[in-house]
Amino acid sequence: LSSLDKPLQVCYQLLKRTSRSFAVVIQALDPALRDAVCLFYLTLRALDTVEDDMTISLAEKLPLLKKFHEFLDDPSWSYTKSTCKDGIVLERFPVISSEYRRLK
Repeated sequence: LSSLDKPLQVCYQLLKRTSRSFAVVIQALDPALRDAVCLFYLTLRALDTVEDDMTISLAEKLPLLKKFHEFLDDPSWSYTKSTCKDGIVLERFPVISSEYRRLK
């Protein structure tokens, strides 16, 4: 994976940091699928982190969840107020979403 572009390397670092079990399996996938599965996992991890974070009020959380799909097309969106252990995927979401947009 060291031959990947720096942003994609960051995504794989986030994958290793947030998924102990899936990281190994995803990295073993065929290269034609590996990057897409990694990015979709990170996107769902980010969505789940919003949902799991009990410090985000419902008034803030519900709109975030309802329009989360829009954040994939927003190169600047990130969320820095999460206190969950996987909050890093929300903070680094611009990297994840930029690699997602490259898949299209």
